Amino acid sequence: NALEAMELSEKMGGQTKLTFYADMIVYHLLGLVQPREQLEEFFNHVLGRLQKYDQENKADLMSTLEEYFLNGGNITLAAKKKYLHRNTFMYRIEKIKDILKVDFKHPESVLELQIALKIRKILDQ
Repeated sequence: NALEAMELSEKMGGQTKLTFYADMIVYHLLGLVQPREQLEEFFNHVLGRLQKYDQENKADLMSTLEEYFLNGGNITLAAKKKYLHRNTFMYRIEKIKDILKVDFKHPESVLELQIALKIRKILDQ
């Protein structure tokens, strides 16, 4: 398990030497999905519109969404880490909600977004 955690961490761009298997288990499970096209379909279904918006408008909304979840939905903390004003960060989150037609109050929607963000890391390797 330790070796697999280290390998997964390296693949996901891990920056630290200390990696716990439990922290990488979702990536392990997603890596088992075959064929890979199923991961791409899920990602495109959930975050495809946001990715397209980012590409067409040279926006950075995908990383805004990721930072939001990395900070447990704490807008103030996430904004600081992105070096953005809190109101700017809130505007971006509202823009994301509008583009994706999603409500962050629905746990299933939030779970799908978080899984899609993890799939993105797998597809980007």
